[in-house]
Amino acid sequence: MKRTFELIDGKAAKFWQIEQDGNTHTVCYGRIGTKGQAKTKTFADPSAMQKDAEKLIKSKTKKGYVEVEAAQDSAPALDPEALEAQLAKLDADPSAQGRLVFGDWLQAAGHPWGTLITLDHTAQVDERDAILADNPTIIGGLAERNVSFTWQQGFMDEVTITSGGTSAVLGDGLRKLFTLPAARYLRRLVLDGAPSRFETHRDWDSSPTNIVQPFNAVIPALAKAPKTLTELAFGALPPTGASAYVGHPDLAAVAKVLPELEVLEVQCSGQQGFGAFGFAKLRRLEVRFANANATDLQAIRDAKLPALEQLSVWLGGYVHCILDDVYAPEEWDEDNEDALRYPESYPGSDLDLLEVYSSTASVQAREVADFCQASWPASLKHLGIQSALLDAATLDAILSSELVARLDSLDLSRGSLNDQGAAVVVRHAERLAHLTRLDLSRNQLSEAGVKALKAALPKVDCSAQRGGTQTPEFLFRYVATME
Repeated sequence: MKRTFELIDGKAAKFWQIEQDGNTHTVCYGRIGTKGQAKTKTFADPSAMQKDAEKLIKSKTKKGYVEVEAAQDSAPALDPEALEAQLAKLDADPSAQGRLVFGDWLQAAGHPWGTLITLDHTAQVDERDAILADNPTIIGGLAERNVSFTWQQGFMDEVTITSGGTSAVLGDGLRKLFTLPAARYLRRLVLDGAPSRFETHRDWDSSPTNIVQPFNAVIPALAKAPKTLTELAFGALPPTGASAYVGHPDLAAVAKVLPELEVLEVQCSGQQGFGAFGFAKLRRLEVRFANANATDLQAIRDAKLPALEQLSVWLGGYVHCILDDVYAPEEWDEDNEDALRYPESYPGSDLDLLEVYSSTASVQAREVADFCQASWPASLKHLGIQSALLDAATLDAILSSELVARLDSLDLSRGSLNDQGAAVVVRHAERLAHLTRLDLSRNQLSEAGVKALKAALPKVDCSAQRGGTQTPEFLFRYVATME
């Protein structure tokens, strides 16, 4: 009998496995994604072996290891050469009909994936998922990982791998994913690098030490991605407070292994510098900074993106929070400044419970103006400047740019736009009248501000306002916490 346990948090991604056989057990352990080290121990009898195994398991679970159930099903093994021959035929005709023909071949071979393909074509989702639950080897080792996915005509269409902030988990998931026949026509891949735990700090400036970099180590593995992969996202939606502590990937390295990308999303802390990068076929770029600065904007301005049609940048900001919102301080000796009042670490989910006490933007109006006035390709028709502290000067810089005059749509949502900013928008109403969509949702407009905007621009989206006097609370933000 073999049992597997994993420990995944912001600092570690380890596995521990024990296999029991008669009066011996073999323990294998190491980082997830590696073979690890194995040790075999022999006992006087099976009872002694079992007692020692239970002791080891108890010790590991006490340290936070969680047991992973092994994927087991009765699906017959397919002949590799025959399978590859059928997949080659499918490559020549990957249409819905071609996939149904492939499904018929699988069913003739007695493999449940064929039934899954048929059910997915007829949108029988519950029945399809039941087949998958009973036959997890259709998706291989991914059945045991932090992976979610959607289907398209019996094949994986979009896959999200959640890492807890560690590259080992991402790397292991990618290696398994790219060997699966079911992922042969993968279209979109999301790598979520948000850490799961954070250290508690006694001052504002120590918070950046929590930033993790889970992406760069796994970029070479992306070279094995199927040719159908056209969309890549570093970071999942909706963004959380924890996702503000993820370093950005090396985009130049990404371009080398995936030069055909058409859609790229990056969710990162900001203020680390992208460096030079370019994608010849990229149509949409969305960068969700937790706290962008001028260097970040400059890197995007200088990127070689000749086919770009849609550009969205979340500027974010630096906000201060205090742990008292979640953790009540314990009795504390005021004469001992080094005494701990709070736990040494806390889960990332708690960041979203903390109240924002102050917000500061690292990007100035002049820098935003320079960004909008850059030499963008003629194909660019959508611009988003989101999750931003939009004071009157910054807003005027955006709306006065020549770029806005040739856009089809403009998104200024999720920021701090208030009634003063609404007056700026109204002054520019004539320049904005050509837009098919102007999104000012999830800002801080009062009812009067919304009314004024609707009178000047009837099609403007002012939904889900957060009130005119609240402190900005970005969905995506760089959070500094202290005692």
